[in-house]
Amino acid sequence: MELPDDVLLSKFTKSCLYCDEKSEEKTTRKIKPKYKLAGSIILEHYFFHVLTRTLDACKRSYTLTINQEDWEAKITGPYLQEKTSYCDVSKPDLIYKLNLLTKIKDRANGFIYIARLCSAKYEELLKLNEKMQKDPDITEETKAIVNSGLSDKIDEIVLRLGL
Repeated sequence: MELPDDVLLSKFTKSCLYCDEKSEEKTTRKIKPKYKLAGSIILEHYFFHVLTRTLDACKRSYTLTINQEDWEAKITGPYLQEKTSYCDVSKPDLIYKLNLLTKIKDRANGFIYIARLCSAKYEELLKLNEKMQKDPDITEETKAIVNSGLSDKIDEIVLRLGL
């Protein structure tokens, strides 16, 4: 029996990490596994930060270093083998609701829960966002997306915008 779409989507929780086995690399268009840290739901889109093993792929002043001990409620299996992962706050990833459902329902993809980021590290992520919001070199669009994606008051923001 297949679960209703709303039930499938309800599992996405802020500060939880998911593995997207068939993520498309934005620059190269290659398909490869990516770890995605969930944020808020923005209208019909789900907000994520994509983790990387390569520090050089990040803007260092806006990058959160995450070590193995920073993860809680980690599932067993071949996930998170790296000792250190990096999260560049200035690089958001929005996935449209229907696209996310397609990924979840594709058994070969397995967009699955992996772990939860500890609250201390999540607070660091929020502080990096505050720092990034002041940077004139980051586009206003990126700032707005990241700010909304990390906000606890997204419903209030959407109402204010009349959306």
